Amino acid sequence: LIRPPKEILEDLPLSFLDEGSTQLLIVEDNSELRALLVERLGKSFRVKGVGHGLEALDALQLDIPDLIISDVMMPRMGGLELMNKVLTSKDFNHIPFILLTAQGSDKAMLEGLKGGAVDYISKPFQFDILAEKISNILEMRTRYRFHLAEQIRRGEASEKLCPDPEKGLNPFCKSVDAIISEQFANPKYGVEDFALAMGITRKTLNAKLKHEYGIPASQLIISYRLKRAAEYLKNTEEHVSEIAYKCGFENHAYFSRKFKDSLGITPKAYRQEMRIHKN
Repeated sequence: LIRPPKEILEDLPLSFLDEGSTQLLIVEDNSELRALLVERLGKSFRVKGVGHGLEALDALQLDIPDLIISDVMMPRMGGLELMNKVLTSKDFNHIPFILLTAQGSDKAMLEGLKGGAVDYISKPFQFDILAEKISNILEMRTRYRFHLAEQIRRGEASEKLCPDPEKGLNPFCKSVDAIISEQFANPKYGVEDFALAMGITRKTLNAKLKHEYGIPASQLIISYRLKRAAEYLKNTEEHVSEIAYKCGFENHAYFSRKFKDSLGITPKAYRQEMRIHKN
């Protein structure tokens, strides 16, 4: 199986170690190579294989993959055109691309990378190299899944969901930040409201959030509320129940339970711990 390094695995909850929840889309007109990739990668991931770009676009309407691995030269629609259509789509522009091609020139590689590919592999290639590149891309996403919780644990909570918001934060993340920061205190604000505000379907919203943050919309809303609650606990003397209400939790007991589930510590104990760190 293609797995993150041991030091990463030791810090991850079991729910995040299921490769079967990760989906790859293989776009390759060579049926033998496509079948081989589907078979071998299928041991670690859910994999779908299609023969050209038009079939890939149809497949995206049914299931949104976590990563696309595409040949460049294909009939009907090649990999570069497919990548351009995907990366300029509001629904799918979060999906990373690895390009496979027999054109191993620097010019061809530069064209692919400028078009938005995260990596480029020349044919023929060793499967282990492709597998390692896939692993590296997914490992980066796995690390990012725990950014919010780790920020809170270290007492570094802020109003932003993403680090360094002014340094290349993509438009989707900026919109997420703006909407949640405005609505987090509203206990009635839910996933349907979130999707409507983002101008996309609930399914697309969850797929894009899974890619950017590693969690679906419902969990992201709760994570942000807990993040802000941790900020208040650290920096104010307000009562825990008041903080819970300010952060969109109508029920104090529910807030305390979710806080402890996320951080492994009660709100009161967290506040005490932050005071010790300050001193």
